[in-house]
Amino acid sequence: MSQNDAALDRLARPSPDDIEIGIIRLTVAAIVSLMVIPAIPIFVYERLQPMIKYRSWTINIFACVSVMICHFTTGFQLVGIWVAYDMFYYANLINNIFYTAIVCVFLPTYLRHYFLLRLSALQKRLLTNQDMLDPAKYQTFKRDITLTKFFSSEMGAVTFFAINFIVSVTFTIYCAMISNVDMIILDLPTPLSKYIGIMPVVQIFISQGFLLWYGPRSPKDNYNIMNQFYIITGTTLMNVIAGAIKGVSSNRAIFLASDKAQIIISLVPVFVNIAIPLQFIVTKRRYTTSLNTSGNLQPLVNGFSESNCKSPKVSIDDSGICDKQSVHSNAITPTSTTVKSTVSFVQPPTSNYNLQKILSEPTLYAAFCTFLSQEFSLESLLFIAAVKQFKIQLQDNLTIQNVELLTETIHKDFIEPNSINEINLPKKIISRLELNLHGITNGTFALGKSLTVYDEAAQYIEKLLIINHMHKFLASPLFFSATRVLLP
Repeated sequence: MSQNDAALDRLARPSPDDIEIGIIRLTVAAIVSLMVIPAIPIFVYERLQPMIKYRSWTINIFACVSVMICHFTTGFQLVGIWVAYDMFYYANLINNIFYTAIVCVFLPTYLRHYFLLRLSALQKRLLTNQDMLDPAKYQTFKRDITLTKFFSSEMGAVTFFAINFIVSVTFTIYCAMISNVDMIILDLPTPLSKYIGIMPVVQIFISQGFLLWYGPRSPKDNYNIMNQFYIITGTTLMNVIAGAIKGVSSNRAIFLASDKAQIIISLVPVFVNIAIPLQFIVTKRRYTTSLNTSGNLQPLVNGFSESNCKSPKVSIDDSGICDKQSVHSNAITPTSTTVKSTVSFVQPPTSNYNLQKILSEPTLYAAFCTFLSQEFSLESLLFIAAVKQFKIQLQDNLTIQNVELLTETIHKDFIEPNSINEINLPKKIISRLELNLHGITNGTFALGKSLTVYDEAAQYIEKLLIINHMHKFLASPLFFSATRVLLP
């Protein structure tokens, strides 16, 4: 080692302050790992549940893992173990790449949520049959909803993230290449430190601006998604501001204070990202347990009330759920409004209401439709209505050709992967459904069996509505507004 290298090695050795911060970082990294590692298999297992899949769980888990890696790499550097001096530059580069990934997660997550709201608005047009009777207009509508469906999907979020990350990390690597290695190791100002200080602030400010633009118009009782977004973005903004101060400051005391602030604040987004979805999973499990003895689940597909849908008989491709209150959706998505009145009201006990009653009473049905649009789950009602219409049309014209035509439409709209109104059906139900349809069309089964071929799928979707949404709907202002009655 040359004399100059020896001097640099002495300068790079951790000071007592560095060791203290390194220990704090390793402690925080251990805490994050205890939160993230057990959560990953739970999120993977529950990935189809609304409280998980509508939070862009893949890129958010990746962000949480990146936080853990950043703390571990920096912590090991600062305490002077496991990272040799000649590897400091590469450890620093890895740390900055993962830090770049963290701040690139926010905008894709919010864009995906925005398109989820747009998807709900488009689905609500199916409730009123607007433009659905005109084949040309309906095809244009299907193209719009297909594109929105992709942007609102997990793959859409991953695509947005990949574009954002590739652009940002390219500049991270470029700044690392033009920066002096020794100055990077000694934590002195470099093009890399300035970029890593400024880029996250820009990312978060853009994300925050977009969130504040569409957030106030979104539903508030929506698995606490907006509350989660506000908390995470606010705390991360504080974090990156502290990082920017650290990156441009030459004052040691300010540098250390900013570093400690960053470390502590970084725990909040990780905790919120994991705790809120897990809370809903626990709540859902508790509700599922009590549901087994509640008697709420009653098959509906064989007993729909005729008053529940009185729209003209048209093909499934041109129809949706019938209109109950001429529900229109010109904004991103509607939010419930409270009607002010001086008259006294009383709300009947919620135990009087099951899914069958909600779907058979026009006022409750309209409120439930609005509620499900806020929950991004209108496709469930659309599927139940499609099964009803399927039966009506087959009763009028029970032929092999009609069965093939109508089942193809239902499969394209609801059952095929990434269909415009894809529903959450287990593979075993889909396999049995396809087996039965194949038997009907080739003559193995009686043609009359086609009238009940979708019953198992519809009953499963009804069960999901009860487990995931009924208890929340019965506690919502929408339900209260729909069921309140005048006191005598």
